[in-house]
Amino acid sequence: MVRFLATRPALATLATYALLGALGSLSCDKKSETASPDPASTASATAAALPAKPVTSGAAGASSAAPAPMGMDQSFAGRLVQESKTRPGLKPSVEDVFAMAEGLGAAVPTKQQTIAATYKASYCVGGFTTSKKLSINVCEYPDEAAATAGMAVSNRMFKSLTRRTVYVRKATTMALFETDDAPDKALEKKLTDAFLAM
Repeated sequence: MVRFLATRPALATLATYALLGALGSLSCDKKSETASPDPASTASATAAALPAKPVTSGAAGASSAAPAPMGMDQSFAGRLVQESKTRPGLKPSVEDVFAMAEGLGAAVPTKQQTIAATYKASYCVGGFTTSKKLSINVCEYPDEAAATAGMAVSNRMFKSLTRRTVYVRKATTMALFETDDAPDKALEKKLTDAFLAM
């Protein structure tokens, strides 16, 4: 009789492969018994649904492009690329906010782009401060009204997170989430005041 002794890493690896296999099977195409659509018409419909370039308005070349809906044929990676290419170009930008945070002692060493459409935004980036006591997520919107609406969407989605606050400055939002039971309230106040003054 052979016994199988599994270590936790081996079980985690096995579970990961099982999950990837399940996700892969969900993405596989099933053959339909009806005629498949013409590839040319599908490509032109997809091209029409996704903007190639941001639409600019007259004021300082600012983009008024709203986030396009993610089509069934668009991957998350494709969505991230699209959002990074259609940034509004308004101030304060994601980079401006993270530079301000770093100057106040709240550096975010590893930043990750997130799906902005979640918050009805054009472009979002987030990360944890070096101390890991605070998470900062910054989103750019086409205009201030869209940013205010995006803040409301964000607050509704995360209403159970009492240690998360979203602020709006012009066409940008900054969400602060306390990830520690002993948050640095003085630093949060500095970040908030500086952001609202940008």
